[in-house]
Amino acid sequence: MIVVSIHEGLVQRRAFFPISPFLVPLILAMIVTVLSALFGADPITTFLFTFLLFMLVFGLPLLLSGLAILPEYGRAAVLRLGRYKGILGPGVIIRDRILDTILRFDLRIQTIDIPQQEVLTKDNVSMKIDTVLIYRVYDPGRAFITLKNIEQVLFQYGQAVMREVVGIHELDEVVQKREELAKIIQQEVDKLVGEWGIKIISVALQKMLIPDTMIRAMAMQAEAEREKRAKIISAEGELRAAQIMAEAASYYANNPHALRLRELTTLVEISREKNVIVLYPTTFGQLEQTLAAAVALKKATESSK
Repeated sequence: MIVVSIHEGLVQRRAFFPISPFLVPLILAMIVTVLSALFGADPITTFLFTFLLFMLVFGLPLLLSGLAILPEYGRAAVLRLGRYKGILGPGVIIRDRILDTILRFDLRIQTIDIPQQEVLTKDNVSMKIDTVLIYRVYDPGRAFITLKNIEQVLFQYGQAVMREVVGIHELDEVVQKREELAKIIQQEVDKLVGEWGIKIISVALQKMLIPDTMIRAMAMQAEAEREKRAKIISAEGELRAAQIMAEAASYYANNPHALRLRELTTLVEISREKNVIVLYPTTFGQLEQTLAAAVALKKATESSK
């Protein structure tokens, strides 16, 4: 009995009718029947007897040896006499031990680690990058027919695409836009291997090794950038302070009483120090008139007495 199921767009079977468990006993039974007929034996009886005997001796073991169990994530691509038959699994499968060639696939998510590769950036800086490809085989039949070694193909092609993508970007872009570059690499690799029944789920640029000289240069650049920002902020603060002081001077020029209050406030603040004597010449207000009025008032009081 052949059970067919549809899963993720693939036609999958539990069994392909095994021929060898029946063909081998049949051939042996025919040979024995022909030989026995030469000695006058009944061919029909001899054929039935020998066929059943060879079925028990050869056919049943061949049939049982063709049984296998595939887990839920496992599939088996089958070639019968060199021709692709389809996909078996999951669960209990039956195939022909003599005529069938199978290759098992794991449909779970897998990773390929591309070790440190020396890459030259657009601005001629040599750096080493460690890359990881995360992929999944979604069509084992297509991958079985097209690719001889899936991991080797993904390793070589992923390495080539990574070199090409990094080579058209400068060092600063590679360091700052790591996720964007990984996305580009994923799309480029998936564009090709997607036709082979493989899906690239993600690409990660893990470790980036930059020469020490470039690290020092980048540190000096960062320090200079921060120093520039500090000077700009300080200059902007001085400019703003000067603008405010100019506005205050203009306001005091138009409001002399405000200037006098400011001077008095300053004197009060200075006078808090008990051990300080302040000689402060002032010309604000009508101090001379006030003193003259005070002296005249004193003289008038003394004359009235």
